Amino acid sequence: VYVALAVYGWLAWQRDAGRSLAPRRLPALGHLIALGGVLLATAVSAPLVARHALATAPVADSLSTWASLFATWLLARRYADNWAWWVVIDTGLAVLFLSQGLSMTAALYLAFAVLAFAGWRRWRRMAALMIGMAAALTLASPGSASANASEQDRAAAETLTAIAVGG
Repeated sequence: VYVALAVYGWLAWQRDAGRSLAPRRLPALGHLIALGGVLLATAVSAPLVARHALATAPVADSLSTWASLFATWLLARRYADNWAWWVVIDTGLAVLFLSQGLSMTAALYLAFAVLAFAGWRRWRRMAALMIGMAAALTLASPGSASANASEQDRAAAETLTAIAVGG
């Protein structure tokens, strides 16, 4: 499934190559629906994992798997929120592995969480830079911003502002 999602993401990003597509934000309701879906999938799969796999923590394994699949989908769709999901997932897995005495694996997942946090910050910085560049271009061009900016440009600027300021 992860390979299929990776191919999907690669194809989506390749299709959009050359176009300036701003990362998007998932509304709070989208996060709640996704969390509900992850919890429902966990409730269905955890008993199966407990019965048919050698899992010491079937609920945590199922939860992290479904949440990871959703976070991967968010990344493939250019949702900046994917980084927050990865920080939580990787931190939770680090705690799980540490509780099982797997300190090196816990350290690896803690490093993944740090990298996800760094990715989140970088996307926010890039969004702020893009906002500054868009503002400079708008000021440099004749006429008002509303007259020169397309609807797509305005929507992208609003998204970037939300990411840089609120996200």
